[in-house]
Amino acid sequence: LDAFSRDLSEKSINLVSSIIEVFGLILIFHVDIHWPQTFQAWALFLTACAGATWLYFILSFTVGCWGFWPAESWGPRFLLELILEFTAGAFFPLDVLPLLAQQIINSFPSPYLVYFPLQLFLGKLNSHQIINGFMTMTFWMIFLSIAAKVVWTRGMQVYSAEGS
Repeated sequence: LDAFSRDLSEKSINLVSSIIEVFGLILIFHVDIHWPQTFQAWALFLTACAGATWLYFILSFTVGCWGFWPAESWGPRFLLELILEFTAGAFFPLDVLPLLAQQIINSFPSPYLVYFPLQLFLGKLNSHQIINGFMTMTFWMIFLSIAAKVVWTRGMQVYSAEGS
């Protein structure tokens, strides 16, 4: 819980900074933003954001547990960040990729970090896609939470401290 709280506070700082930057750019370039029009759309979007926050934390935590075995764990963590940003739709919308690539990427948890919540925000999903998206997100949240618990437990069995 302590690690999740720290991660959440770090994300909050990033969110506030991002909001300031985005609204600054909106004012400079006079961009129109199309906000969700209904309470249901906002509720779905915020629920997806909460799920995405948990998914990201649990992925990062699990990869961070790599540090139980080798002395250095920043390499796998950096690689995870890079792959996640690419496959989450942070660099470009995933629907510009070929259909086969979209299907492969959608079978992993990464699109539920950025792409799925943004599609909800933009109102581009029908009810079937929304239900399927939340079911898939829930599956990944449960599966990865169990995996993180297993990795943590096994890591604590081999943990040893060095130094004075």
